[in-house]
Amino acid sequence: MRNKLIAIASGALLSACLAGCTPAEVRETQTAIDAIGEVTLDSQDAITEANAKYDALSEELKEQVENHPALEAANERIAEILHSEIEVQIGKADELGFDYFSRYYDMNKVESAKTAAQEAIESSNEDEYANVYYALKNANREFAAYIDEERANSYSAPTNDGDHPFAVNAEEFPQNGSLRPLTKLDSSYPLEVSLAEPKTADGLPYLAYIMSDSNGNFNRVYSYNYEIKEIETVEINVQDGSGEIKRAFVNSQLVLSHFNGGSPDETHAKFQNQSYLLKTASGELALVIPDLKGGDFYIPYVL
Repeated sequence: MRNKLIAIASGALLSACLAGCTPAEVRETQTAIDAIGEVTLDSQDAITEANAKYDALSEELKEQVENHPALEAANERIAEILHSEIEVQIGKADELGFDYFSRYYDMNKVESAKTAAQEAIESSNEDEYANVYYALKNANREFAAYIDEERANSYSAPTNDGDHPFAVNAEEFPQNGSLRPLTKLDSSYPLEVSLAEPKTADGLPYLAYIMSDSNGNFNRVYSYNYEIKEIETVEINVQDGSGEIKRAFVNSQLVLSHFNGGSPDETHAKFQNQSYLLKTASGELALVIPDLKGGDFYIPYVL
């Protein structure tokens, strides 16, 4: 019995000795490695901390870090994840660059971060993966925020990524029906814009500006044939429904011809000024006509 107790005590003392003999910095390193757990993109800080603790050890102490293989595996996995995420961010930078509003943005920060990311990938410089990833991600975030703000401040919305990003598909513009202003206007403006399809298969559709007196009684009609022409991007000002003047971009011009409204007058001459079609930020199709009182902005008419 006495010998058994001595053996138990000796084992306990040996275990305590072994634990106590492991240097504190080695134990801290092993704990840091264990704390990594399953490797995800969010593991970067934990892996960096574990690497720093391991690298600070002497060569002799490094040999005592029993879970060092787990750290090596974590480094390999985070490199794979970062490589993939860097490629995603490079693609995002390219995608944002196609947006119309990108032409107004100072691209130096994005291009610099993108170039650094591409160089790190091409040279397999894993030590730089984290730095270039977060630099490009932050640059893209600022870039995207700028585009979002520009879109929010624009009355018109892009419809495609081509050379005419604000063009309206002519087939979307109805050939029958009527358009009305967003808000009630005085009798200096059309009460409504009436649309009619061509009378013949090879004819042009019709558009009529319906004018009224102050009581809303029709008193004159300015009728035209029209075509929709695609043009280079033009920046204009549009008065929205709340009366605020907002910037807009257009690529679809309404070209009028064959006036059918009697003798030309001053109002007819004003209608000859360029009118445009656009898609609003809310997705509405709008015809915008020049302000008939001489303001440097356009008035939208919608279905």
